[in-house]
Amino acid sequence: MRSKKDGSFLKVLMYYVYLLAAWGLFRLLIRLPEVIEELWFKPVVWMLPLWWLWSREKRRVNLFKGSVKGALVWGMSLGLLYGLVAWLAGWSKYGEIKLDGEAMGWLDVVGIGLVTAVTEEVVFSGYLLQKIKGFVVSEWVAITLTGLGFALLHLPIAIFVYGYGGGEMLGFLVVIMLMAMGNYWVMMRTRNVIAPILSHWWWGVAIYMFG
Repeated sequence: MRSKKDGSFLKVLMYYVYLLAAWGLFRLLIRLPEVIEELWFKPVVWMLPLWWLWSREKRRVNLFKGSVKGALVWGMSLGLLYGLVAWLAGWSKYGEIKLDGEAMGWLDVVGIGLVTAVTEEVVFSGYLLQKIKGFVVSEWVAITLTGLGFALLHLPIAIFVYGYGGGEMLGFLVVIMLMAMGNYWVMMRTRNVIAPILSHWWWGVAIYMFG
């Protein structure tokens, strides 16, 4: 007889496989303005199946277990660190500070970044990380596996949209994975998804500004 833990693992795995396949096909077949992709399609494709899955669980994950104050402090602190790293990377690349985000308009940059952060962190920090933590013995194993899963989900955009290959693709995926692992670490510290949402949002804004 299959245990409840085995059944829960299978559901989590099936959701991730769905996400990888559905979002991969989207990146392969559809090209829309970023504002439409991130504000409309991503929340629907990512969140609706997750809501259906979450609503049928007897023991649901808690997205806001820890204090809001602690989440704000940790999220802002890590986000500022991300911003500093992006600033230094932009400086080393261009020899000056280039505010690329101005081309889109600040409202678009901030709005898209926030919605993207909410969607991705609710799915990964809020749900998948906590579920995976229940299947493994080490917090860092859970953080690493979830970070790897997040990075692999960015493989389609690296191939089909950005056209990366070889070392450029590997570097992109490593950076994405490290950023994700930082977010999951603060999620483990705070037990509140507000923290990784904030740090992820700051990362996105910094990339627009200095990338």
